[in-house]
Amino acid sequence: MLWLMLACVPEGEKPVESDPTKESVVDSGDSGDSAPPVDYTAAFEEIRTQVNADLRRSDFATAASVAIWYKGEVIFAEGFGTAHPGEEVEVLPTTLFQIGSDTKKLTSMALLQQVQAGKIGLDDSLADALPNFQPALDPANPAQVSLRELISHQTAWYDYTPWIDDPGDERLAEIAYGRFAENMHAYAPSGTYWNYSNPNFSMAGLVVEELDGRAYGDILEEDIFAPLGMTRSFSRQSEAEADGDYAWGNGLILPNGIDTFVFGEELDYEIGVLDMEHQLDCGFTRPAGLIWSTATDMAILGGFLMNGNPAVLDEGLLQELATPQVPMYPFITGQDYGFGLMIFDGFGAGRNRWVREPLWAHGGNTMGMTSTFYLLPERDFAVSILSNGYGDNFANTAVLAMDLIAGLPEGSEQTAVEPPLADLSGYAGTWDDPHGIGQIILSWDGSELTASVPSLEAAGSTIGAVTPAALDFFYVNVDGYDYDITFYDGEDGTPHKYLRNRSFGGTRVDMRAQAARSTVRPARLLPPLKDPIRQLEEVDLATE
Repeated sequence: MLWLMLACVPEGEKPVESDPTKESVVDSGDSGDSAPPVDYTAAFEEIRTQVNADLRRSDFATAASVAIWYKGEVIFAEGFGTAHPGEEVEVLPTTLFQIGSDTKKLTSMALLQQVQAGKIGLDDSLADALPNFQPALDPANPAQVSLRELISHQTAWYDYTPWIDDPGDERLAEIAYGRFAENMHAYAPSGTYWNYSNPNFSMAGLVVEELDGRAYGDILEEDIFAPLGMTRSFSRQSEAEADGDYAWGNGLILPNGIDTFVFGEELDYEIGVLDMEHQLDCGFTRPAGLIWSTATDMAILGGFLMNGNPAVLDEGLLQELATPQVPMYPFITGQDYGFGLMIFDGFGAGRNRWVREPLWAHGGNTMGMTSTFYLLPERDFAVSILSNGYGDNFANTAVLAMDLIAGLPEGSEQTAVEPPLADLSGYAGTWDDPHGIGQIILSWDGSELTASVPSLEAAGSTIGAVTPAALDFFYVNVDGYDYDITFYDGEDGTPHKYLRNRSFGGTRVDMRAQAARSTVRPARLLPPLKDPIRQLEEVDLATE
C-alpha cells in the first residue's frame, strides 16, 4: 500500500518449487516441562500447496517467504520459488524482501519510544516537535496536526511519495524542510477523516530523528530490531544489497522515478525485473515503507505486537498501537486504524464467511514487492508472507494458515453496512483541489450521479458512472477502473463538505467562483490496490 497502482502482464508459468525437506519449525530453545510439540506436518503440506498455487496465480511474483507465529514461537518458516524471476535462485527463510508499508508500524513504535522517554506527547502538535517545518501553502497546518493524528493517517495531506534514487540519511530532513514544505497541501483540517498518506510517516520518522539525534535507520536497528531479535532486518537498501541474500523485485520499473504533488502527473513505467538499481531507495520515503526484512522477522514482530517486550515499549504504549484511533470509513463500525495497524472486529474469510473476532492487519507494496501481514491477537497467531511481485495477493494462503493452525470458528453474521441514501441529490456540487487535480463536479439528473473532472478529461481520460456502495461511499469509474470516494460533513455543518480518495480530494465550493481557474493536466491515472480486508473477503481456496 505504499503506492496505489495496478498493472497487468501476460500470465505465464513460474518456477515455484519448494523443498518439503526444508526445516520449517524454528527452534525456540529448551521447552523445559512444556507439553509435547504438536505435529503440524499435514497442515504444513497443505500450506505449501496453497503458496505454490498463489504464486502461479500472481501476475508478477516468482518468490515467496512464509512464516507463522503461534503461541509464543515461530513454528513455520520457509521459502518458495526462485528469488530471481529469470534464474533459479533458492529462496531461503533468511532471504530479504522489501516490506513496503508494513514499515509504518515500526515508525510508530519508534515514535512511541520517544513518548515513553518523555521527550514528546502524542497530543503535542507537529509544530511542537518540528518548529522549523513551515509549509508555504498552509503555514498554520503543523500547529493543527497532533502526533496522534500523524501516525493514524488523519492529516488529510496529499500522498506525496517520492520514488527516486536518493538514499542518504540526510535526505529525510532535507526533502521534508525543502520540497515537501514548499508543496505540501491538505484536503481538509487535520482530524476530519482518515486518509492513508505516506508523508505522515516520513514526517513521523523525522520527528524521531530530531528528538533522538541518531538517523532513523540506526534507531530502528538499535532500538527495535536488536532487542526483538529481528536479526535479518535492515533499514537501508545498501545494507540488504551488501548482505547478498535478497530477492529481486518484479513489477514496475520507473525510468524517471516519481516525484510529484499532482496525482498521476508524468507517470512513466516499464514492466520487468527490478534489480537493486531499479528499487530506488529514498531517505524521505524510507520511514513510510522501504525497510528490508524476512517473513520470520515479521512474524517475530507480530508476536511482539500481541505479547509485548518491555525492552522495546511499556505495556501501555504497546496497547496504543492496536487501539482504534479513527474509523476508516463512515458506513461501517469495527474497521479502524491504530498506529500503523488496521484494527477489525471481524473479517471475511471467503466470499460467504464472516468471522466475528479481532483481526489486526496491514500489508505493504513497493514497485516490485508485496508484504502480507495478519494477526489474530486472541489466538496468539501471526502470519507473514513476503513476495517479489507488485500487488500480489496471498490472502488464500493466509486464511488457510489461520484455519489449519489457529482454528477459525464457523462463520457468523456480518457487520451491517449502512446503505446509501435513497435520494442522492445532495451529493451534486463542485469540490476543488486547487493544488492537485482541480475541480471535481458531480451532477444529478433525478436518477443518477455523473462526474466531470476537467483536468483528467483534458488529459484524455473518460469519466464514467458514479455508483453508490454505502452511506457516503461511492465508486467513480475512470478509464474503466473504479476509484472509491468518500464524503464527510464539515465542522460547520455543511453536508458532504469534503470529498476524499487516497490520492486526491477536495472541499465543496461555489462552482462560479472557480470557473476561470486553470486546471492541471495529469498524464494518466492508475487504480488502487485492494486493502487487506477486501482481499480476505474474496478468498477462494481452490489450488489451481
